[in-house]
Amino acid sequence: MENQTILTFVITDPSDGSFTEDLYTARNFLNETHPVVLHEFNHFYTIFKFADKGFKFRIVIHAGLTDRGGKNTGEQILGEFRSKEEFKSIEMNFVTRKPDWFGENIFSINKDGKRYFNLKYFNREDFIKEFLEAVPVFTKEDLIKGLPIQSKAQVKDEKQFDVAIISVIPKELEALKTTFGFGGDEPFINVNGIKIWKSKLIQDINSGRELNILHTMIGSAGNVSSSLVTHIILQNFKIKLAILCGIAAGNKAKTKVYSAVLGDKIVYYENQKLILNADPKLRIDPIPIDVHRGRDIPHLASDSENWKTKFLNALTRANISISVEETKDKSWITSNWQEELKIGEGVIVSGEKLFADGSTLEKLAEENTIGKYIIAGEMEGYGFARACIEDSHKEWLVVRGISDYGGPEKSDDVNDNYQIIAAMAASTLVEHYLKSSYTEIQPSKK
Repeated sequence: MENQTILTFVITDPSDGSFTEDLYTARNFLNETHPVVLHEFNHFYTIFKFADKGFKFRIVIHAGLTDRGGKNTGEQILGEFRSKEEFKSIEMNFVTRKPDWFGENIFSINKDGKRYFNLKYFNREDFIKEFLEAVPVFTKEDLIKGLPIQSKAQVKDEKQFDVAIISVIPKELEALKTTFGFGGDEPFINVNGIKIWKSKLIQDINSGRELNILHTMIGSAGNVSSSLVTHIILQNFKIKLAILCGIAAGNKAKTKVYSAVLGDKIVYYENQKLILNADPKLRIDPIPIDVHRGRDIPHLASDSENWKTKFLNALTRANISISVEETKDKSWITSNWQEELKIGEGVIVSGEKLFADGSTLEKLAEENTIGKYIIAGEMEGYGFARACIEDSHKEWLVVRGISDYGGPEKSDDVNDNYQIIAAMAASTLVEHYLKSSYTEIQPSKK
């Protein structure tokens, strides 16, 4: 029997991208410690919850940047670990790039009751040896001993839905509640901590067929969380069509703010090949949509006017509008934004970075071999699509409302207030599709 690879989870601040880049260029450290960099504690905890009892791993926390409140983000992450019973009393270690804390050739120090490792040396073999000896290996079974056992809901053969619509953040779930008319904070069922709501929809086609729809929210951004939640939904329910529905950054050359887009391919843009004495080379990993749903996309894209009417009517009914006074000096939105609305189709790029620098999405569109087809960028589509493929679930769609262009407007409070409009763009397009176009694929007769 092969020895189990022991992963080293490194929990870090998502705003400190250079740390992740430095870590992944240290080949000796990569080969010996098998690091997995995660930008949210919740991402790690989701993996931990659904791993088997024999799961072995190490944890280190990146001491990180200091936020505006003056609290070290590493301390915040530690607080999240300590809030869970499984991690209340275990030994935690930190990694840092603060050279003034260490003397020459000093790999680690104890400071304020915590052990910090000096990442200046993290690619040296003697550093790695000390690191592996000092950082404990945990086993899930040991950490959950004595904790109450959570029973797993047995719903796989009892609950069947025509469609599962998965959102990521609360504003996206709010848009789905508004569009599909399900309400209340309490779901109808809770599966392994994931809340599930349901609704019904009468189609305008297929003799007015009634569709049973499942709704859920992942709760945190990222492809790891997206993949895990999608696996759980597909393995616990009988689903015919799975849809990821939410907001994304748009390629300004291809789409406009508050338009809606459909992905005909989902491309993970983070994979790189490291080459000696050369810049890393991007390794494209596209997941094309299934041919049957692929045929629906051009038809939907040509139906922009009908969707736009329904979208704007839905905003009016929900009493959602854009203040001209608030947006008159904003470069990311025009006064005639309603006239520019349309349904787009193309490649959606997916990774672990929040597009907010104004250049990354444009650079991908320029340099990527399929760049001319890139219409949007986000952080969950690849995990969702990969989970569908791994569960042999061919029927899936990624639908996004464009909230920004991946630039400084991402941090604009005005833009943040209007993210619900982008979420409504996506949710109303999903409703329009299910009402007017969606037909279940019938099994072929042999």
